[in-house]
Amino acid sequence: MHKLAIVVPFYKADHFGETLKSLWLQTNKNFSLYIGNDASPDDPIPIISRYFKPEEYKYFAYQDNLGSKNLAFQWQRILQNVTEEWFQLLGDDDFVSLNFVEEFYKNITQIDTSINVIKVKSVLCDGNGHLTKQLYERYLTSRYHVVDFMIDKFAGRLNSSLSEHVFRRNKFEAVGFVPYPLSWHTDDRVILEVSNFQTFYFIAEAKVFVRIYDGSTSGAKDNLQFKRDASIQFFNDLSDLFEKRNVSWYRKRKFLKSLKNNKEVLGIENLKKIYYKHGLAGMLYYGTYTLKLLLKQLLPQKLIGKNHKTATYD
Repeated sequence: MHKLAIVVPFYKADHFGETLKSLWLQTNKNFSLYIGNDASPDDPIPIISRYFKPEEYKYFAYQDNLGSKNLAFQWQRILQNVTEEWFQLLGDDDFVSLNFVEEFYKNITQIDTSINVIKVKSVLCDGNGHLTKQLYERYLTSRYHVVDFMIDKFAGRLNSSLSEHVFRRNKFEAVGFVPYPLSWHTDDRVILEVSNFQTFYFIAEAKVFVRIYDGSTSGAKDNLQFKRDASIQFFNDLSDLFEKRNVSWYRKRKFLKSLKNNKEVLGIENLKKIYYKHGLAGMLYYGTYTLKLLLKQLLPQKLIGKNHKTATYD
């Protein structure tokens, strides 16, 4: 049996052919392919048949559209069928480098039982598949602490999505998805929890190309309130999890500092509530931060340094 399952939740046909083509062209074919049709108005079978024979994939046609309620429900439903040790959830408009499976098997012998999440490079593309941003250039193939990685993401230094991760199935099943609105930050939480707030394994030689455009959840502009609500819930939950997991104050401080990048999304009152979850140290840190904001309003900028960048959904 294959060690790796690649699971594609299908709803939109726009770029689905390119997703499948990237799998069909893999230099190593040693993977199982699962496709779950979330009651799409489009029939994916003609597209699938261009690349794969019926015996080369497992197809599930669902009658109810769970993705319209929350994408995590659709993801969870398909994953109930997976039996392989590891799985990837690949978006139906994303695609992978042709060595993705090959690099998985090349590195799997270096991964012990303490590692439950594998990550590859994420490359951002527009709707036409043209590269817009390539990240992770300073990351080499190695182990990294997942909390440090997430802090870099929250601070705006990295991008991350679900597609470029491979999860150990039995560890995922013990955790599952938390269905935040639009499943926004659902991927962040599952990466942290499946990693047990410890380390993950990064493969620098493989890539997942993630499309950000008007038709994607990340690129859409008509869902900002849902994203805001999800961010507020997630960062509050994460603060609680940091306490339960005894995350060091060094990392908590870096986390709180990174949230300044999300001030426009969270709002100052929600930011205050999150800071206060971290006890007296968090209260003092918030007080120092708001004092700096006040000074920026009252004093010339050249006396107090550069402004912090704020996160937007542009």
